[in-house]
Amino acid sequence: MVASYTVANYLNVLIASNEEWVIPAGKNSRRYFVLKCNDSLSELKGADKTNMCKEIANVPFENLAHYLYTRDITDFDPTIFPITEGLKEQQSFSDGPVLTWWKDNISNEHINNRPIFCDKGFMKEFIYNQFCDSRFATKYINSVLFWKQMKDVVNYNEIKKQLSGVRKRYVIFEKK
Repeated sequence: MVASYTVANYLNVLIASNEEWVIPAGKNSRRYFVLKCNDSLSELKGADKTNMCKEIANVPFENLAHYLYTRDITDFDPTIFPITEGLKEQQSFSDGPVLTWWKDNISNEHINNRPIFCDKGFMKEFIYNQFCDSRFATKYINSVLFWKQMKDVVNYNEIKKQLSGVRKRYVIFEKK
Protein backbone atom coordinates (compact mmCIF):
# COMPACT_ATOMS: atom_id res chain seq x y z
CA MET A 1 0.00 0.00 0.00
CA VAL A 2 1.22 3.50 -0.85
CA ALA A 3 1.30 6.01 1.98
CA SER A 4 -0.81 9.09 1.32
CA TYR A 5 -0.21 12.62 2.49
CA THR A 6 -1.72 16.07 2.06
CA VAL A 7 0.03 19.14 0.70
CA ALA A 8 -1.11 22.71 0.23
CA ASN A 9 -2.36 23.48 -3.27
CA TYR A 10 -0.99 26.69 -4.78
CA LEU A 11 -2.07 25.89 -8.33
CA ASN A 12 -2.81 28.81 -10.60
CA VAL A 13 -4.19 28.24 -14.07
CA LEU A 14 -4.12 30.64 -16.98
CA ILE A 15 -6.62 29.98 -19.75
CA ALA A 16 -6.61 31.72 -23.12
CA SER A 17 -9.30 30.99 -25.66
CA ASN A 18 -10.97 32.24 -28.80
CA GLU A 19 -14.25 30.68 -27.68
CA GLU A 20 -17.08 32.79 -26.29
CA TRP A 21 -17.75 30.47 -23.35
CA VAL A 22 -14.49 29.53 -21.63
CA ILE A 23 -15.23 28.73 -17.99
CA PRO A 24 -18.22 27.30 -16.11
CA ALA A 25 -18.69 30.33 -13.90
CA GLY A 26 -21.90 30.07 -11.91
CA LYS A 27 -23.63 33.12 -10.47
CA ASN A 28 -21.63 32.80 -7.22
CA SER A 29 -18.24 32.14 -8.83
CA ARG A 30 -15.50 33.93 -6.95
CA ARG A 31 -12.28 32.29 -8.10
CA TYR A 32 -12.06 33.55 -11.65
CA PHE A 33 -10.44 36.73 -12.88
CA VAL A 34 -11.70 37.07 -16.44
CA LEU A 35 -10.29 39.68 -18.79
CA LYS A 36 -11.47 40.34 -22.31
CA CYS A 37 -8.52 41.40 -24.40
CA ASN A 38 -8.68 44.17 -26.92
CA ASP A 39 -8.33 42.50 -30.29
CA SER A 40 -7.75 45.67 -32.31
CA LEU A 41 -4.20 44.54 -33.19
CA SER A 42 -5.28 41.06 -34.28
CA GLU A 43 -5.86 42.30 -37.81
CA LEU A 44 -2.21 43.25 -38.29
CA LYS A 45 -0.55 41.41 -41.16
CA GLY A 46 2.87 41.15 -42.74
CA ALA A 47 5.39 43.89 -41.97
CA ASP A 48 3.08 45.70 -39.53
CA LYS A 49 2.71 42.55 -37.42
CA THR A 50 6.44 41.82 -37.60
CA ASN A 51 7.34 45.37 -36.53
CA MET A 52 4.87 45.28 -33.60
CA CYS A 53 6.31 41.96 -32.36
CA LYS A 54 9.88 43.25 -32.69
CA GLU A 55 8.98 46.39 -30.74
CA ILE A 56 7.57 44.29 -27.89
CA ALA A 57 10.48 41.82 -27.98
CA ASN A 58 13.02 44.65 -27.84
CA VAL A 59 11.80 46.01 -24.51
CA PRO A 60 14.75 45.43 -22.16
CA PHE A 61 14.05 42.85 -19.43
CA GLU A 62 15.38 45.34 -16.90
CA ASN A 63 12.59 47.80 -17.74
CA LEU A 64 9.94 45.14 -17.21
CA ALA A 65 11.60 43.98 -13.98
CA HIS A 66 11.83 47.57 -12.73
CA TYR A 67 8.15 48.10 -13.47
CA LEU A 68 7.16 44.95 -11.59
CA TYR A 69 9.51 45.47 -8.63
CA THR A 70 8.44 49.07 -8.03
CA ARG A 71 4.66 48.52 -8.06
CA ASP A 72 3.02 49.13 -4.70
CA ILE A 73 1.23 45.91 -3.79
CA THR A 74 0.79 46.68 -0.11
CA ASP A 75 -3.00 46.41 -0.30
CA PHE A 76 -3.02 43.50 -2.74
CA ASP A 77 -5.01 40.50 -1.53
CA PRO A 78 -4.61 37.50 -3.85
CA THR A 79 -7.72 35.86 -2.39
CA ILE A 80 -10.05 38.60 -3.62
CA PHE A 81 -10.92 38.57 -7.29
CA PRO A 82 -12.69 41.59 -8.75
CA ILE A 83 -15.98 40.99 -10.54
CA THR A 84 -15.10 41.95 -14.11
CA GLU A 85 -17.34 42.42 -17.14
CA GLY A 86 -15.66 39.32 -18.56
CA LEU A 87 -16.70 37.28 -15.51
CA LYS A 88 -20.27 38.56 -15.73
CA GLU A 89 -20.37 37.49 -19.37
CA GLN A 90 -19.03 34.02 -18.51
CA GLN A 91 -21.64 33.71 -15.76
CA SER A 92 -24.40 34.49 -18.25
CA PHE A 93 -23.09 31.75 -20.57
CA SER A 94 -23.17 29.34 -17.62
CA ASP A 95 -26.82 30.01 -16.77
CA GLY A 96 -28.11 26.99 -18.64
CA PRO A 97 -30.34 26.88 -21.69
CA VAL A 98 -33.73 27.59 -20.06
CA LEU A 99 -32.57 30.67 -18.13
CA THR A 100 -30.54 31.92 -21.11
CA TRP A 101 -33.57 31.49 -23.40
CA TRP A 102 -35.78 33.36 -20.91
CA LYS A 103 -33.28 36.22 -20.55
CA ASP A 104 -33.13 36.52 -24.33
CA ASN A 105 -36.93 36.81 -24.54
CA ILE A 106 -37.22 39.08 -21.51
CA SER A 107 -34.79 41.51 -23.14
CA ASN A 108 -37.14 41.66 -26.15
CA GLU A 109 -40.23 41.59 -23.89
CA HIS A 110 -41.89 39.40 -26.51
CA ILE A 111 -42.18 35.73 -27.41
CA ASN A 112 -42.91 35.28 -31.09
CA ASN A 113 -43.99 38.95 -31.38
CA ARG A 114 -46.45 38.66 -28.46
CA PRO A 115 -45.89 40.59 -25.22
CA ILE A 116 -44.65 38.26 -22.50
CA PHE A 117 -46.63 39.87 -19.72
CA CYS A 118 -50.22 39.85 -20.94
CA ASP A 119 -53.50 38.79 -19.34
CA LYS A 120 -54.31 36.20 -21.99
CA GLY A 121 -51.22 34.11 -21.31
CA PHE A 122 -49.70 31.47 -23.54
CA MET A 123 -50.41 27.81 -24.12
CA LYS A 124 -47.75 25.83 -22.25
CA GLU A 125 -47.16 23.73 -25.33
CA PHE A 126 -46.53 26.89 -27.39
CA ILE A 127 -43.93 28.20 -24.90
CA TYR A 128 -42.10 24.88 -24.80
CA ASN A 129 -42.11 24.70 -28.61
CA GLN A 130 -40.67 28.22 -28.80
CA PHE A 131 -37.83 27.06 -26.55
CA CYS A 132 -37.30 23.92 -28.67
CA ASP A 133 -37.10 26.02 -31.84
CA SER A 134 -34.57 28.41 -30.30
CA ARG A 135 -30.79 28.29 -30.50
CA PHE A 136 -30.70 27.52 -26.75
CA ALA A 137 -32.56 24.20 -26.89
CA THR A 138 -30.85 20.92 -26.13
CA LYS A 139 -32.17 17.41 -26.67
CA TYR A 140 -31.82 16.73 -22.95
CA ILE A 141 -34.58 19.09 -21.85
CA ASN A 142 -38.02 17.59 -22.24
CA SER A 143 -41.24 19.43 -21.43
CA VAL A 144 -41.34 18.30 -17.79
CA LEU A 145 -37.74 19.37 -17.11
CA PHE A 146 -38.29 22.63 -18.99
CA TRP A 147 -41.24 23.62 -16.79
CA LYS A 148 -39.44 22.48 -13.66
CA GLN A 149 -36.56 24.85 -14.53
CA MET A 150 -38.96 27.63 -15.55
CA LYS A 151 -40.33 27.65 -11.97
CA ASP A 152 -36.86 28.76 -10.84
CA VAL A 153 -36.65 31.38 -13.58
CA VAL A 154 -39.97 33.23 -13.54
CA ASN A 155 -43.20 33.35 -11.53
CA TYR A 156 -46.24 32.25 -13.48
CA ASN A 157 -49.80 31.10 -12.92
CA GLU A 158 -51.07 28.03 -14.68
CA ILE A 159 -54.70 27.92 -15.80
CA LYS A 160 -56.79 25.50 -17.83
CA LYS A 161 -59.02 26.71 -20.67
CA GLN A 162 -61.56 24.80 -22.71
CA LEU A 163 -61.04 25.27 -26.46
CA SER A 164 -63.36 23.42 -28.86
CA GLY A 165 -64.05 20.78 -26.24
CA VAL A 166 -60.32 20.26 -25.53
CA ARG A 167 -58.79 21.38 -22.25
CA LYS A 168 -55.51 23.27 -22.76
CA ARG A 169 -53.01 24.46 -20.17
CA TYR A 170 -52.01 28.11 -20.24
CA VAL A 171 -49.41 30.10 -18.35
CA ILE A 172 -49.57 33.76 -17.41
CA PHE A 173 -46.16 35.17 -16.56
CA GLU A 174 -45.81 37.62 -13.68
CA LYS A 175 -43.38 40.52 -13.63
CA LYS A 176 -40.93 40.25 -10.73
